[in-house]
Amino acid sequence: MRWSSLITAALLFLLSGWAYWQGWRVAPAAEDAAVRRMLSSPLLSTGERASLQRWPGFLEASRAARSRVDQIAWLYHAPGWIPSPEVLGQQNMCIVTAQLAAFLGLVTAWLWSGVAKTTENGLKLPWRRLIPWSAITQIDDHSLAHEGVRVLTFVNRRGRPRRIEISTRGWDGLAGLLSSLDSRVAKAHTSAMVPSSAGSTDRAAATFDLEL
Repeated sequence: MRWSSLITAALLFLLSGWAYWQGWRVAPAAEDAAVRRMLSSPLLSTGERASLQRWPGFLEASRAARSRVDQIAWLYHAPGWIPSPEVLGQQNMCIVTAQLAAFLGLVTAWLWSGVAKTTENGLKLPWRRLIPWSAITQIDDHSLAHEGVRVLTFVNRRGRPRRIEISTRGWDGLAGLLSSLDSRVAKAHTSAMVPSSAGSTDRAAATFDLEL
């Protein structure tokens, strides 16, 4: 998901750059050149010639001026003239794709800034503190096959049980990370099963319940 978001944001950024070049550079220059060619035509009426002479350039022209030149260009089949709605459509495409690229860029930055990691001491999830292996008391993967979610129950620092959901769809390579949870947690609890002076096992091992 992280890579797909990054690639999509990059493609949208390139599309936005192309639309900007077309909508604010290439097309306006072509429009202005077409107006100059139309001014050299002897077929223009006095009013039409006056309208073209007042043309300030596509980017500076008002909607009414563009509409008027559209009519003249259509009437005389002016070569090189692009209907102004098409040029405005390219400009709108630039704005929309730039906004989408910016949004996906933020999403991609969020995804890349928080990656689930396994360490020697425990499981480090995005935006969460480290969860020690021995603090994980239950791993429920009943919904993993259909929904791609595992539910972890662990004991926090205050001794209270907490539950979190880890989605395999949200992170590239997380499925492999999750497959190592069982062995790491089991190993942590096995090493914790040391008889106390009263002859009982460690409390963390007694509360451990691994569901497969």
